[in-house]
Amino acid sequence: MKDLVSIVVPVYNAENFIDRCIDSLLNQTYKNIEILLIDDGSTDNSLNIIKEYEKNNKNIKVYSHKNKGPGPTRNDGIKFSKGRYITFVDSDDYIDNDYVELLVNNITDNDIIVTGYKLRNSDLKLKGRVVPKITSFDPFKFTSTCCKLYKRDLLIKNDIKFDNILIGEDIYFSLKCYSFSNKINSIKNDGYNVIINENSITHSEKTKHKFDLFELVKKIDKDINLDNYNEHLSYLYTKLLVQNLLMQNKNITYKEYYKVYSDSFNYLDELLKKKKLKYNFKIVKGEKFIISFFINIFMLFRKTIFIKPILFLMKSI
Repeated sequence: MKDLVSIVVPVYNAENFIDRCIDSLLNQTYKNIEILLIDDGSTDNSLNIIKEYEKNNKNIKVYSHKNKGPGPTRNDGIKFSKGRYITFVDSDDYIDNDYVELLVNNITDNDIIVTGYKLRNSDLKLKGRVVPKITSFDPFKFTSTCCKLYKRDLLIKNDIKFDNILIGEDIYFSLKCYSFSNKINSIKNDGYNVIINENSITHSEKTKHKFDLFELVKKIDKDINLDNYNEHLSYLYTKLLVQNLLMQNKNITYKEYYKVYSDSFNYLDELLKKKKLKYNFKIVKGEKFIISFFINIFMLFRKTIFIKPILFLMKSI
């Protein structure tokens, strides 16, 4: 008997695309699956749709609660799951028919298997592919909760849960998992299909909130022990703080922008000093060349007179 795989799908106001997602799960070549559809207080017809699927499919289980957000909703999925393995799929995305089978066949004695994804627009037209390069950096490039298969025991025994934070709960959860295991592998596969949805929380909240990845870095440093990954830690923190600057550039004045830069990178200096690390100037294997190159340039000029023009350009993007 093949091992049971639990597929957790948080559902919130997904009436326009939930059929596509669920149909892709039901069409898996790997048949020993349970599909946990967790309605997060939808105000549209989503709950009725998924209840209809539950009536007609024995391996679908529907749960519903008042709106709590995607993190706590996934936590419910973990709690209700019974599989040896768990994978997460967002309700606006879908997976290729052999996605689960490939993950199960490749996880072997690892705790986590990491895979890539295809990017599609709302018409499902292919916009790009992002595939692991089979390097030790892959887990830190693919920090989404999706595109992974987890051994359930890893999550349950270590009480690994999603934190209810608006931005970065995927990154936080992934790094928490890594802190309890280095048995992580990646495969060159892109069987997960990400739909670029301008109405998703990542896009809609952008106009309402600052993307504070600096606070995320501080929370990671406070809560999670990543000493086993010192090879990538300085680059990871630097990348998150550079992303933070790029994401906040439209929301604040240049004076505020410069303060965000000063506060966050002064914190980084102290953090690396505390961990007895330093930033390594190198092109990170497994990272996109242009990203690694830009971050190196940023760090190269950080303590020179050129940093202000660079920040001005970043603010203007």
